[in-house]
Amino acid sequence: VWGFPIVAAGILFDVDHWRSPTPGVRDWRTHMDARSRELFEALAADLLSELGYQRQFQAISPPIAAVASQCLGWWDQEMRRKKAKLGSPD
Repeated sequence: VWGFPIVAAGILFDVDHWRSPTPGVRDWRTHMDARSRELFEALAADLLSELGYQRQFQAISPPIAAVASQCLGWWDQEMRRKKAKLGSPD
């Protein structure tokens, strides 16, 4: 299962990057391209700030904000679908 790419909202994600954090390995600040880092910050800005990470992008560009909005919309839809499935007698 691991190792295959996933495309969501026009962005290619490598499932290997979803493995648990390991110090010195898969550091998102150095291993992600600028567009992916900006999207990551757009999606996780509050948590990153809460955890004390310095943010690179103080303002998110309109194109990345639009992609982040699509991702969040997809996530909300997926969570509603899963909740409905859990509530069903299946």
